[in-house]
Amino acid sequence: LLTGSLNFYLETGKNQDGSTRASLMIRMKVLKENLKSALTELFRLLTMCDISNIESVKSALNDIKTDFQENITYAATSFAASAAAASLSPSLSLGEDVMGIKAWQALSQMTVESAAKELGVLFESLKEGSRYLIHLTLESSDSEYSINIVKEFLSKFKESNIVTPIDREITEKDSCIFYPLPVPVSYNAIALPSSIYGSKEEAAEEVLSAMLSAGALWDAVRTCSGAYGVEMIVDSLEGSIVIATYNDPNIK
Repeated sequence: LLTGSLNFYLETGKNQDGSTRASLMIRMKVLKENLKSALTELFRLLTMCDISNIESVKSALNDIKTDFQENITYAATSFAASAAAASLSPSLSLGEDVMGIKAWQALSQMTVESAAKELGVLFESLKEGSRYLIHLTLESSDSEYSINIVKEFLSKFKESNIVTPIDREITEKDSCIFYPLPVPVSYNAIALPSSIYGSKEEAAEEVLSAMLSAGALWDAVRTCSGAYGVEMIVDSLEGSIVIATYNDPNIK
């Protein structure tokens, strides 16, 4: 084994200028003596995978759809909160498009052929070294050696070319707001704008959130209405306040 772990996942957020970004993150844990071999294998994975096998694409797409549906059921409160807050900031909207209910809607409408087409565009972009940002965590004594290995890794990629992304055409449905789950309870969320980060009002909202979550909301929603739980979450960096219930037998 060349690595202790190797993970690929999606992440959304803001750039320093405030613009939004969706990124494919790759996290690898590796011993110093295996770094060169591990990066060589990573380069092979990123640039030489065979995506022409339609049956493999079909199998992977079915697995992703199944996993996504299971995740929505397992973490329904988080998905409800994401959908509710999506209109409050560009980065929250992007997060919903990439990892929320809207992403599931796009997956449910995706065909094997369209998935193969998008994979082709993705793999072309992965071959461009200028698209990579690499962060190393290591002992200072190993920095020169490791940085040289990483530079060698990046030199294998081709020069940057412009890759045109594919815009998905998604049919808007009520499932963006109401999503049926195979359970007898509901998971609900409502969102509203928060005050500016660092303001006195934002501090008051944080205090109010703690008070309501452990007090009035808890008494009204869990004690009186029978929900398993309720919480109020303030995210002033994104400008949102979300109130969410989970395992709620009484939506009213």
